[in-house]
Amino acid sequence: MILLSQPIIRLIFEHGAFTAADTLQTAQALTCYAYGLFAYSAVKIMVPVFYALKDTKYPVIASFLAVTANIIFITLTIDILTFRSIALSTSCSMGLNFLFLGTVLYRKLTGFSLGYLGQGVLKILLASMAMGLGVIGLKQVLQPLLSGGIPLQLVGVFTAIGVAALLYGVVLHLLKLPEFDEVTGKIRQRFRR
Repeated sequence: MILLSQPIIRLIFEHGAFTAADTLQTAQALTCYAYGLFAYSAVKIMVPVFYALKDTKYPVIASFLAVTANIIFITLTIDILTFRSIALSTSCSMGLNFLFLGTVLYRKLTGFSLGYLGQGVLKILLASMAMGLGVIGLKQVLQPLLSGGIPLQLVGVFTAIGVAALLYGVVLHLLKLPEFDEVTGKIRQRFRR
């Protein structure tokens, strides 16, 4: 979403009164929101764990911390970052929410394997870097499509997204990420039926 923010926004919105300048600013906001997407996704998984443990106070505390951090960050950066401040503060406050809930969950569950978790995160980061480099190169190749008419943009954007996803999956498979292999195994199993 970060590397393809402009082509995606151009394809969806840059018609009629929506100008190239609007595309640029919207893409900047999307980029700032995308930074916190991992934290948002993780929080969506962690909160039900607290409910399963019958402990709802920590998600509520985390929400209050996130809202407070959001207000402080916006207040401190709105003059410098303008509209980007709101998007970036949302990502930062989600990151804080993630760190708080992760720390509390680690203590409540009397720990879990940080080494295993670290290995998984490292493999995901390596796959993300490979995907990012691939997208940067692919954007150069697809530039005529990405800056063409709507049908060409559709082909360019979906080609870039498809190749990026494929590259990410191949690298995760080569790095032998167990969770990825489990998911792909279940998908293969479903298609065999």
